[in-house]
Amino acid sequence: MRAEVDAAHSPAAPRPEPGLYPVRGGGGRTAASSSGFTDLLIEVRKGDEQAFARLYEACAWACFSLAVRVARDRDLAADIVQDTFIAVWCNSAAFDAEKGSAMTWVLTITHRKAVDVVRREERRRSPSRDQEHPRSSEPWVESGWLDHQRSEVRRVFASLRRTHREILALAYFGGLSQSEIAARLSIPIGTVKSRTRAALDELRGAIAAAGYDRDELLQQ
Repeated sequence: MRAEVDAAHSPAAPRPEPGLYPVRGGGGRTAASSSGFTDLLIEVRKGDEQAFARLYEACAWACFSLAVRVARDRDLAADIVQDTFIAVWCNSAAFDAEKGSAMTWVLTITHRKAVDVVRREERRRSPSRDQEHPRSSEPWVESGWLDHQRSEVRRVFASLRRTHREILALAYFGGLSQSEIAARLSIPIGTVKSRTRAALDELRGAIAAAGYDRDELLQQ
């Protein structure tokens, strides 16, 4: 796995500091909110290399995870991450915060790059088959994006405290009413209401901390 995103192919793109390549549970995630990612992108537009390195540090693991799901090859995924951040540096002015979160914008670039790489590799390995079935890979390629989004939902949900996970699971996955939840857990209905409010507040905070807009993530 590469130790960093090597932006040598684009003279205008800065080189992130060594050691920033994503490692699960390590330096690949930073505490940043959705608005924090947007602020970093605004600074990247101005040519701020430190902001670019911080954006990379915060987003690279999510990009790599998505790229692996689509390309199913870690080396190709590393190339995809490289191409993604070169594109982010060169095209940051195209980001529109009114259309979605900064994290989703970066992941959309990653997904497009990954799809391009998969199609290129399929053409290289089997050109005749590609002519007959030019988009045969699309179903599972597109499922990589959905799998990533669902994985992020599960990750965010798992980060909630146990009592909050329990109340949300019964209400939204189990379809129970508040009175049914109260009976199931043997707690007053007032406790169910207050715990549900607290759980939703924690969920909103966890989604924002992951860099997503609530609707973007939960629509999956």
